[in-house]
This record gives sequence, structure tokens and C-alpha cells, in this order.
Amino acid sequence: MKFKLECLLAPMIAISLLLALINAGTCLQVTGIIVEGDYPPGGHISHQLFVNSDKNESPMDLRVDAFDVAQSTEGIAQAIERNSEAEAYSAKSYFKMSPSSFHLNPGESATVQVDGDIPNDAAPGGKYAIIQVHSMPQNSSDIKKSGVSILSAINTLVRITITGGTLQETGEISNMKIEAENSDQLNLNMSFKNMGNIHYHVIADVFLKNAEGTVLGNMSQASGSNIFPTATRIFKLSLKPNEKLAPGKYTISSTVSLEDGTVLASKDKEFEIKN
Repeated sequence: MKFKLECLLAPMIAISLLLALINAGTCLQVTGIIVEGDYPPGGHISHQLFVNSDKNESPMDLRVDAFDVAQSTEGIAQAIERNSEAEAYSAKSYFKMSPSSFHLNPGESATVQVDGDIPNDAAPGGKYAIIQVHSMPQNSSDIKKSGVSILSAINTLVRITITGGTLQETGEISNMKIEAENSDQLNLNMSFKNMGNIHYHVIADVFLKNAEGTVLGNMSQASGSNIFPTATRIFKLSLKPNEKLAPGKYTISSTVSLEDGTVLASKDKEFEIKN
């Protein structure tokens, strides 16, 4: 897979400015932006990144670094120095890149060899990291004068599974919030957290029931992307009942399931429609 990235005009204050996936554009082209597969403890990962510079771009000094992954509630994977909550699932320390820094003139290309050594005592389940190709400032004196630097970065996602043990696909629903704007539409925000040791896709199903348990409406929403261990995904659903809701008490029944139908979590929440 090839990815192009737009140069970013940003204050050169700290390395944290380099740790976000930036919108697509024309500055760099990188092929090989995902590393995935099943590997045993003690196994070896070999991967190559092919980096190309557009002929109309300026010369660039580039670095290649490994970072931890933080996943937003919308499912976006972001590069960070350390994710303490998901430390058990980090693959950052596995990897070495050669070259780890290089110069690229307009129209030139380079190959980065990525090698990963999995520890013999690595626990089974998912391991994650981001390998980032990012530009470095060209002229420090210009930065001091203007206060800005043109930066570009491309993230390669590492999403591997360590074999030899049990994969735990578990999770929990929390923070269900229901907004009954009127008797014709309900808005539901629901958080689901991956409590297992492996990434997975899920489907959230919501059912509206009256006091007698009759289903008055339902809808489903897929996660769209994998949810990583310890990560929380927010589902925002708008449900239109089959009929106008009369004043009274109702229940929202929610389930979150794997794509094969295996239910991971369920939760009910009661609410009231008033006059």
C-alpha cells in the first residue's frame, strides 16, 4: 500500500508535533504502511518501507522512529512516546530501522529495512506500534527567524498477533447516554472498551422497548475499524421509533458483538418520555 503525505506548516516547539498522522498530500510517498501477521514468541519480523520524494519538493532530512500507539474514541491510531495504559501490548521496543536517518533529494527514493525481534517471553495476543518516517528541520537559523518549520510524517501501523496462547475477546459497555429530543427520535451515545488482549471489529445493536417489552425500533452500527486492547470506542446512534412515543417509561437494550455474532457485552438503560 502506498501513502502520500502533505507537508505541514507548524511551530517547531517539541517532538510531539511529529506524532500525529497528517492528511494526505504530495510531500512524501511511502509504500508498505502496515505490518501485520501472526508470529510466535522469539520470532522475527522483516519488512521494508519504500520512501519517495516528489521531484518538485525541497531536499529533506528524514528520520525513522518507533512509537507507541494510542487509539482515539473514533478509532484513529496516533503515535505517542508512551502509552502506559497499554504497555503490555506495545511492540515499540521490538524494532530497529536501517537506515534510521537519511537525506532525500527531490525525485529520489530510499529503502528502509525494518527488523523486529519478538522476545521469547512475549505474552500471547495483540502487539502494536507505529513506525514513523518524518522530516527534520533543514535550516535551524531559518526556524529561529520565522518560528516555523515545514514538517511531514507518514505512519506505518504495526498490528501483529503473538501466537501460542489464548486470545481473549472481551469487552464492556459503559456511559450510555440517552437524549430524547422528542417522541420521534432518540440519540444514544455509548462507550465500549476492549478488555481483551487482541484487536477486533464489533457491531453495536440497539433495541427500543416499551414497558411491556415490545420492540418499537432498532438499529445497528459497525465499529468500522479494529478496536485495540484497552481502547474505548464511542458509538453515536440516532434511533427513530416505529411509532410516536407516548408519555411513559421505556428501555434501551444494547449489545456489542463480534462480526460472527458472539456477544461481548450487553446493557439496558431505562428512560422516560414526559408530557
